Amino acid sequence: MSIQFSHYRNSISRYNGKGGTTFAVEINQTDAKNYNIGDCVNISMGIAKCSDKDCFNKKIGRELSSSRLKNIEFNVISIRKSLDMKNSKISTRIILKADNTILTINQSSQNSKFQLFSVEIF
Repeated sequence: MSIQFSHYRNSISRYNGKGGTTFAVEINQTDAKNYNIGDCVNISMGIAKCSDKDCFNKKIGRELSSSRLKNIEFNVISIRKSLDMKNSKISTRIILKADNTILTINQSSQNSKFQLFSVEIF
């Protein structure tokens, strides 16, 4: 298992360099290949939020978010497979939902690893 990161900065922080959020997610590749809709799965996730008054620092965000990893129970709500006609590869997109979080992971082909695509907190 390896930790993957997603960095989010709103439109204002993109231009002034202040604020931002870093998500750390640890995906068990073997388990992800066997997910079915309705399954409850535990995924480790950590969050580091940078103040709107501080300059965003990717390295510090990664260190903090990975140190805050904790298991969260997600439900698999969608699995979508699609065929790329050019190279005959099947890609998979899985959407998982916890209380106030939606996590999307992608696998570009059946032989590749799942990659963190997006994290949404509402």
